[in-house]
Amino acid sequence: MKRVCKKCGVEKEIEEFVKSKQCKHGYTRCCKKCKCKYVRSRKITYKTRARNRARNKRYNKSTKGKECAIKRQRKIVALLSDTYVKKVIWRHSGLKHKDITPQMVELKRELIIFHRLKKEVLNGINSGGNQRTQAHGQAA
Repeated sequence: MKRVCKKCGVEKEIEEFVKSKQCKHGYTRCCKKCKCKYVRSRKITYKTRARNRARNKRYNKSTKGKECAIKRQRKIVALLSDTYVKKVIWRHSGLKHKDITPQMVELKRELIIFHRLKKEVLNGINSGGNQRTQAHGQAA
């Protein structure tokens, strides 16, 4: 009995196919050679992905990797991109991304900028006040 392989399109003897109870005719749709090629290619991609994941994990745990990640995050936060602001809105309000309008994004961006400026001013006042008390304490 012969059957056509769905991968390579060649008609082959039924013994050249992998047995499978799940398939209608008791054999898989592709021949053993094609199946082996497919499995090998998948193994290579999985090994490469795993190797890259491990490499990235080691790098991200290193001090240089941590510094780069912090710089990247600060850059994203400083730019206040639409995606970042949408993420902030989504976290705090529970709205879906499609429900967030451009007006909401713009208002939230302005609010974030206002809070950052407020924090800078308060930190400036607090640090200035500490310097005065330290200078006063040294004079006494």
